[in-house]
Amino acid sequence: MSFFAEISFAAWMSLAALALVVIISCLNEDLNVGFLSIALAIVVGGIWVNLNAARVMNAFPWASL
Repeated sequence: MSFFAEISFAAWMSLAALALVVIISCLNEDLNVGFLSIALAIVVGGIWVNLNAARVMNAFPWASL
């Protein structure tokens, strides 16, 4: 159980955001969950990792194309 204590709070929040996106995608098939995922990544990155939105967006693979 000490393994779980070594995971940062930001990592837990990103996993919670992922779980939320999966649950919402199962409940609402009309919603584009890609946009929701990006929005939640910006929120998690901004609040718990102290990154601005531009740095979060640069972490996505398509941003370097």
